[in-house]
Amino acid sequence: QIGTIIADTKLPSRMHGYFEEIRECFLLGLMYPAVGLCGVLVDLGFKDRFRALGLDKKYPARNVHSMDDYKMKEIIRAVCSRLGPGSLKDEAERIWAMSSDILHGREANIKLDTDEVLKFIKKTFNTLEKLYRS
Repeated sequence: QIGTIIADTKLPSRMHGYFEEIRECFLLGLMYPAVGLCGVLVDLGFKDRFRALGLDKKYPARNVHSMDDYKMKEIIRAVCSRLGPGSLKDEAERIWAMSSDILHGREANIKLDTDEVLKFIKKTFNTLEKLYRS
């Protein structure tokens, strides 16, 4: 089933390698890395859009920080706020938080079985496609 997941939106070329790695991890039964890489993709996608929307501009004013100083949830919220209403914020925050929990050894909100991880991967791909369609 994972072999048929195709991103139908033109995504940045650096993301294609991550999609392939996620597929390979899944097919090899490496569920932790597959879920973790989904979080990395959300991170990359939202930071890319954050820059593209000009939200990372540095100004000569005090209390303005570079993007490296932002927390990921702040970046997701800022991008989604700029893109307008929709379910993208909730989806992206959920994916990022769930993968972060896995990567940092916290209580996982996802079963690391084939069906759950496949659903998670599909949600991640779908969210990124929505992000780049907006």
